[in-house]
Amino acid sequence: MLLDRQKVKLQTLQSSNEDAGKSIKPIIKLIEFVLSKEDKFRIIKENLSIEDKESLMERFFIATHMTTDNYSHARKEFVYDAMYGWLLNGSKAKWLQGTKVGATFTKKDFDSKLSIVNANPAIVNAVFRKKDDLGTIDFKRLSKVKKELFVAQISDLNRKKAARERLIENAVLDFIYHDIEMAHIVRGGNFTEPDFRAFQKACMDRWQSYVDTVIIKELEEYDDIEKNEMAINIFDYIMNNIEVNFQEGFSFNSSNSYIRNGTFLKLSNIPQIGWHPDWESKYKKL
Repeated sequence: MLLDRQKVKLQTLQSSNEDAGKSIKPIIKLIEFVLSKEDKFRIIKENLSIEDKESLMERFFIATHMTTDNYSHARKEFVYDAMYGWLLNGSKAKWLQGTKVGATFTKKDFDSKLSIVNANPAIVNAVFRKKDDLGTIDFKRLSKVKKELFVAQISDLNRKKAARERLIENAVLDFIYHDIEMAHIVRGGNFTEPDFRAFQKACMDRWQSYVDTVIIKELEEYDDIEKNEMAINIFDYIMNNIEVNFQEGFSFNSSNSYIRNGTFLKLSNIPQIGWHPDWESKYKKL
């Protein structure tokens, strides 16, 4: 009955596209052959032993270089399911179109889709928790962090008081949540401290590249008003617009941008970067 239904389905599809279903005909012939010798097939089936225990999923992870501890279980499953669904849906679509080359996929097709899947925000969320999921911070810790150097760097920006206070409040939270999430991830074993040091280096490089586009002339050629405007420009761009990826090209979204911003704020707290053109003379001596 099941085979009969599939034959009817195939005939229905071919009524509008005579090329559709060509790749399935040999399979139907094999099924018909097996059914014509059902008794012998049952004997073979009941005595068949498959010793190969190779896992398709594990082969996929090996082929895509996802066997290291840098990839969480949730992230690996997300990528596998997304790629598996793409292959199934793509095969069905090509079969229905009656393509003469069959349901084939090139390595370029695969790599392109894998790149898109890895850029999906859900992948990053599988690595970093959402800011809203990290809970509230107690007043004592907030008060302590507000004494840090990165807060002084923001406070020294000459801008509207209310806006500056909001920026400090958000920066303090990003700074703390960054530390919480880093400790959580390192404990979980998904990433290591060297991974985050590499990300810090990438952030420093992106900061320097942008600063070099803002500060064109020698510092002594700018007055204090111009320097303050450049400082605000640099800070706002780094906190709101800069694009810097974590490891395998993972970008950030609004729910986990605290990882990126917190990293820049940590660097400004050392300080290894700054917002004001004179940040080195202002803060490195402190």
